[in-house]
Amino acid sequence: AVKLSWGFLEQATDYALQLSDDGRNWTTIYRQPAGRGGTEVIDRLRGARGRYLRVLLHRAVLFNYGLANLEVYGPAPCLAEASTTAVGPAAAATPVLRVYPNPARESATFSVGPGHRITGVAFYDGAGRLLASHRTAGVRELRLELPPGGPLFYRVQTAGGRSLGGALAKFR
Repeated sequence: AVKLSWGFLEQATDYALQLSDDGRNWTTIYRQPAGRGGTEVIDRLRGARGRYLRVLLHRAVLFNYGLANLEVYGPAPCLAEASTTAVGPAAAATPVLRVYPNPARESATFSVGPGHRITGVAFYDGAGRLLASHRTAGVRELRLELPPGGPLFYRVQTAGGRSLGGALAKFR
C-alpha cells in the first residue's frame, strides 16, 4: 500500500505511481485522474514489485504541489528510494521537496531538486502561530534544529518564489 498525505490545496488532481527495478525504466502500477487531496491510501497494489517508487504528478489543484508525507507498506525489503516528479506545464517550476526524517527528534533536513534553491523555512504550530523562521542565500539542502513542541507545520520558500508546505511529526 502507498499512503500520500497532501498539503492544504496542494494535491495533484492527476497523478500516477510507478515502479522500477533500475531507476530508468518505469512501469505505471496505479493512475489517479481525480485526486481529492488530504490523505489518500492506495491499497490495490498486490503483486507490484520494484526497487524504486516514483509519484508522477500530472496536474495540480492550484499552482504547486505539496506532498507532505509519503509512506510505503509491503513485505521487507520494501523500497530503496522514493521520489516525486512533476510533468506537464508546471513541471519546470515545481520544485521536488524532500523532508527527512519524518517523524524527527531534534532536527530535519529540507532538500529540493536540481534547478531549485531554498531561500527560507518557517515553522508554525497547530494554531498557525510562527514558531521560528530561517533565511538562506539559496541552498539545495538545509538541516535545521526544530523548535520545541509538535507536531510542526512548515513552509519552504524557494528562489523562484514558490512556496511548499507540509507537516512534520516529532518524537519526544
